[in-house]
Formats: sequence, C-alpha cells, structure tokens
Amino acid sequence: MNGITKGKAAVYLAAIFVAGLLAGGFTGYGLARRAVARPPSPRSMSAHILNHLRSELNLTDPQMANITPLVEETSAAIGAIHENSGKSVLALIEKCNQQIGSFLDEEQKRKLAEMQKQREESFDRSFKGGHGRRPPGPPNNRPPPGPPPKH
Repeated sequence: MNGITKGKAAVYLAAIFVAGLLAGGFTGYGLARRAVARPPSPRSMSAHILNHLRSELNLTDPQMANITPLVEETSAAIGAIHENSGKSVLALIEKCNQQIGSFLDEEQKRKLAEMQKQREESFDRSFKGGHGRRPPGPPNNRPPPGPPPKH
C-alpha cells in the first residue's frame, strides 16, 4: 500500500467539510435561538441606540448629553413592555394548561405542572433582574456612548 490516493483524500476532505458544516450549523442554531428568545436589556438597548445615533447623525457631546436621558427612559419603557408581554404570555399558557389538565391522568398532570414550572423559571431568568441577562462582555464591538477617547 503506497499511501492515500487522490480519491481517498477527496473523500476524507469532504467528510471533514460535512462534519464542520454540521457542527457549525448546530452551534449557530443554538446561539441564534438563545439570542432570539431574550430581549436586550434596557442598558444594552440604550447603548446601541445612542451609538447608532451618534455615528449616523454626527452628534456633538452637548447633543448626546441632551439625548441620552430620553433614549434611556424610552429603553426602560420598552423593557417594561417586554416584561409585561412575557407575563401575559405566561398567564395565557397557564390558563391553557389548566384546561388541558382536565383531559390528563395524574402522572400527565404532574409532568405538565413541571413543564409549567420550568417555563416560569426560564421567564424569571430571561426577564427579571436585567431583562434578558447575557454572558458578560460588550453587546457589540462598538465603544460605549459618550465622548470619544482623547489621544
């Protein structure tokens, strides 16, 4: 046996490519699903909006000083709307589960109650105490709002 033929090398490379494609696809799907499920915190929302306004409108420092409280107040209100809508969704699901419970045996009711508990815990992690906590680190690669650093 002289080694690997061109055909075998092509098969190995194709297999490695497919494995990488699958691994990347599953990882990307999982990350995207988590990001979509949680709304941004009011703080990160404000930072994003302020950065966008500063860069697109070339705002001065005095303009930023006037605009920042407005954006922060609006972001906090949006965060409250997110939390309230999440609570409304939970209430509807709980009502539906109560109705579903009338068709279930005791073991199924226990499992349904556990599912409801997990949903509520997930809601608490996503909305309470930070409106969708994310791993530590900046929400993007842009600098925080405020005056540009002096060199």
